[in-house]
Amino acid sequence: MATGAQASRKVADDKDIAGDRPGPHDSVGQAASDLGAEASDFAANLADAAKGQTRTLLDAAKGQATSFADSRKDTVAQAVADIASSLRDSGEGFADRPNIQGFVSAAADGLDGIAGSLRDRTFGELYGEAEDFARRQPVAVGIGAVAVGFLLARFIKSSADELSDAHAARSAAVRRSTAV
Repeated sequence: MATGAQASRKVADDKDIAGDRPGPHDSVGQAASDLGAEASDFAANLADAAKGQTRTLLDAAKGQATSFADSRKDTVAQAVADIASSLRDSGEGFADRPNIQGFVSAAADGLDGIAGSLRDRTFGELYGEAEDFARRQPVAVGIGAVAVGFLLARFIKSSADELSDAHAARSAAVRRSTAV
């Protein structure tokens, strides 16, 4: 029968022997480490590919938005030019009042200048100028935003009132037709 000291020495000897030779646990650990490194590389490559694809999609969307804005810009420029032409034609009716005719003519010329400016500049240039103005004159932009908000609220309210009146009229007509 072995004593406690002999048993401890036997376990220590076994550990020394096992430490000298690679065991099955060592190769599993190495395989797990290699697998983790491969997974990490795969994830990094996937993230890079996703970033590249996102960049490509954003560039395409930006190009389409710019193209759309440029076409709308040209439409607005034409509308402003049409208003200027109409204003100029209206001004001809004030031949007997040269002050009014001069004012209307100057306004039409100003609108023609705006239309030409819109046609000559890209959307990016116009956006940059608007951004610069907003930075130089934040109070004016704030007042303009409040005014536009007020006008939009009035428009929505009047549209809602008209829809409500039209709905009430239809409901009354339906009741009259079903009562007969």
